[in-house]
Amino acid sequence: MEPRRENRTHNRRKAPDFWVKFLHVSSVVVWGAMLIILLIIDRAKPEFENLFTRMFNINLRQDWNMDLLATAFYLCWAMLLYTMFALYVNSKRHSRPGDKYNKSVIAMLIFSLGFIIIYIFKT
Repeated sequence: MEPRRENRTHNRRKAPDFWVKFLHVSSVVVWGAMLIILLIIDRAKPEFENLFTRMFNINLRQDWNMDLLATAFYLCWAMLLYTMFALYVNSKRHSRPGDKYNKSVIAMLIFSLGFIIIYIFKT
């Protein structure tokens, strides 16, 4: 009787190739871009009144800084395109059962899409 051969594919990947390294770096890039976008949005929002501003009669900006919001909007578009490309690369690399989709890239895709939709409908 002949021994049974298992129907497994041999993993020929020796080390991470360029695209796998790109996907790891893209996680860091999109989180950094999100941090920058959130900081820009924080600078764009209206200033709030506190004890010192009332005491010294300091004039505060009461509306959103639309120039900074536009900058955040364009950065979100760039991040959306980058995350779509990273997801495309991830889908092409997702051929074996051990391969996984990059959750950070998916989360930042949703974040950037959400901000773009809110920006379009609010302005």
